[in-house]
Amino acid sequence: MRYIWIILAIWFATAAQAGPWQRPVSTGFMSSSSTFTVSNHDLSLTYYSGLYVEYGLSKTTTLGFSGGLNEINKINGHAFLRRPIKTWESGWLFAYEIGLGGTYHLGASTPEVRLGLTLGRGITIRQRKGWFTFDTSLTKSREDWNLTSETTLGVTTRNKWKWIAQVTAERSRYQPAHISVSPSVAFPLGKRVHLQVGLIGESRGGGRVGIKTSIWREF
Repeated sequence: MRYIWIILAIWFATAAQAGPWQRPVSTGFMSSSSTFTVSNHDLSLTYYSGLYVEYGLSKTTTLGFSGGLNEINKINGHAFLRRPIKTWESGWLFAYEIGLGGTYHLGASTPEVRLGLTLGRGITIRQRKGWFTFDTSLTKSREDWNLTSETTLGVTTRNKWKWIAQVTAERSRYQPAHISVSPSVAFPLGKRVHLQVGLIGESRGGGRVGIKTSIWREF
């Protein structure tokens, strides 16, 4: 099973940029990412290969999948749907997500349910189009829970480069709260493909720094 995940990551190469927008009907988006961090304290290395897919089922329903594999071969995956809650005339959109999935490690599987809320809108900065989103999700299993909040600000330049800044806060039942900051840029490789490269700084474990790469593909 883990080799399937690795192959998918290589061929499709998760951008957490979905936000509250619905995917247009019968169109899709796929992203895969690889993230590597090293500890400032003992130089220990972590990595995560992620896969994200979404597909527009109807004008008000987007189906998706997110998952990945980390350095200890722990697999996680969740299928989800996104539906709108409210749209304001000012341009703000509010939506919810509900997902089912789980984790698999050392022969043991753990079912999970995920609930999420996402708020966002398109913006203009110095005549350049962009977006702002705030996403929060709660993932719950029988023995554990994880709460994640992420704020994203992005701007698209005339050459279709996308400059992105993300701040993520995370807390779980058995792990203390930590924050990560990730500036990145995504540039086009073709009409429907972007390559994203960025840096990561994390507060967990006395501090970690790293890099991430991701490929986005629309279909």
